[in-house]
Amino acid sequence: MQSNIIYNNDSENQATQKRSLEELNMWISHINYISEECDYIVKIASNKLKKKELRDNLLLVIKKKIV
Repeated sequence: MQSNIIYNNDSENQATQKRSLEELNMWISHINYISEECDYIVKIASNKLKKKELRDNLLLVIKKKIV
C-alpha cells in the first residue's frame, strides 16, 4: 500500500483526500481479509457435511451471495 505523505504546502482539501484514501484502502484491505476467512470457513463447513445435498445447497447459497 502506498503511503500518502501530507506536505505543509498541501491544501486542507488535499490533506483530507489523502487521509480519506488511506482510510478507504485500510477498509478495503480488512474486507478482503474477512472475505478470505469466510471462504475458508465455508470450505471447512462443506467438508464436514456428510450429506451431499446439504453440502451442495450450502455452496449454492454462498455462490449466490457472492454474485
